[in-house]
Amino acid sequence: ELRMKPACRRLDLASYLIKPMQRICKYPLLLNELLKSTTQSHGEYQSIITAKNMVSDALKKVNENKRTVDNLMELLKLQE
Repeated sequence: ELRMKPACRRLDLASYLIKPMQRICKYPLLLNELLKSTTQSHGEYQSIITAKNMVSDALKKVNENKRTVDNLMELLKLQE
């Protein structure tokens, strides 16, 4: 099987697909920590806030889409 090849590190496709989702969930936390250690007078402070808001908005959309897909999959199962 393909996942047994050393290049795949014994991970299946689902394991690779979840990686981006795990990363996007960490970005708001990282940016919050960055804000805690950045003074409001720092030149990049407002940019960090903007980035945090953008990432949080993107994460909300991803979660909403995931819920929609999960609901549709459940509906399909019920129709079978």
